Amino acid sequence: HCYCTGSGTSVCAGYSDIFSSPNEALISEFRHQCDYSTLACIGDGTRMFDSSQCSYCPQCDCGSHAAGDSWYVEYQEIFNEAGGWHSCAKCTCYERSSGNYVRCVDAVDGYTDTVGACPPDSQIQCHSQYSTDSQTVDATLSPINCGDSVQAMCGWSLSHDGDARWGCQNSLLCDAFFGTDECLFVNTSIEYTDCDGVEQTETLTGTVYCCTEENCNYENIDSSTCSRSMEYETLWAEVDSCFHENDDCAAVDNVEITCDAIKSYFQSIIECYCTLYGGIYGRLSSSVHKQTVRNLMDGLAAVSAEWNDLFGCDIYWICNLEKGGVLIDSASSRFALFAVVWTVIITLTMD
Repeated sequence: HCYCTGSGTSVCAGYSDIFSSPNEALISEFRHQCDYSTLACIGDGTRMFDSSQCSYCPQCDCGSHAAGDSWYVEYQEIFNEAGGWHSCAKCTCYERSSGNYVRCVDAVDGYTDTVGACPPDSQIQCHSQYSTDSQTVDATLSPINCGDSVQAMCGWSLSHDGDARWGCQNSLLCDAFFGTDECLFVNTSIEYTDCDGVEQTETLTGTVYCCTEENCNYENIDSSTCSRSMEYETLWAEVDSCFHENDDCAAVDNVEITCDAIKSYFQSIIECYCTLYGGIYGRLSSSVHKQTVRNLMDGLAAVSAEWNDLFGCDIYWICNLEKGGVLIDSASSRFALFAVVWTVIITLTMD
């Protein structure tokens, strides 16, 4: 690897020598150009090799990993190290006749300000079963792979009408409300007036159990020992009421599309989601889950901001999750928005 000094001469060094060099300019320049290509071996020049005769940045060898293996690497971009921002890449070992090499791609959107940007490496398996008339597990274990993303817990759920499900649980909601190795139930309702002026009642009832060990949900359902989750009931009622209160029953045909109309429409939607994610965020213990919620909220705000280019609007929303979901109209502020398509998977059944 070579670089040009201030005096016009070139200095070259092998990859194994770069990071032990006292020349900070060489290290800094190499990292600015090649960090992303060498995420799997940042700072370890002994694992870097070049098959392009210095035309491009080097690649990392696979180290102890075999061809086909995949794993997560948490890193700090050199541009963001001063701020302590962490991100995560998923790296895979590929086979090649000249030597196996690693290729990495982003595994998460954005950054977190604490260590813990990557989801767990391990793949968790959970017993899978569905029954409409029994809370007893089958005699034979039926494991399914629940992955290594947000849905990475096992559990079971019991709906209001007695349907029993064993399988993957949403660890985001388990972290925030349902805990680990305990079961909770909810039983609440709200009343609202529909677009025809008729009073309606919407009910949330059900029971949820979450656990983190392999096939830990392979057990009979015993809801008699479950506790009531008043916190989840309160948040659900507040959010559901918000959506009903902001339900636009008026006809939308032939409505003039203006920036004010667009802003008003999205504000009512984003306010409700800000309440939802704000209520979840403060209860999370996992920094990975906190980053997930930030990305989800930013993605929703980004949808409304897409109209700015089409109609010349100036619509920017910020949801202050740390304050429990306070929506801020921040048209004068600019911040990175990461569009994320995600739906909260709620295992409870609503009437």
